Amino acid sequence: MAARRGLSLKKLMEELSVRALTEYDTVMRFRTRATRGDPVRGLNLLDQLDHSHANAADRALS
Repeated sequence: MAARRGLSLKKLMEELSVRALTEYDTVMRFRTRATRGDPVRGLNLLDQLDHSHANAADRALS
């Protein structure tokens, strides 16, 4: 994998470590916010996003 990307093994391991730590931090941030947040408000925001994305997709197709 490192050779295919033109990287040293050390650099590849560094990149994989950074990605793993970033993913972990993202999951922990999400879980923390989810426990503090208002589920009804969160669902309403998701509905608004779905609606706005659907409208944008409709406009792109016209």
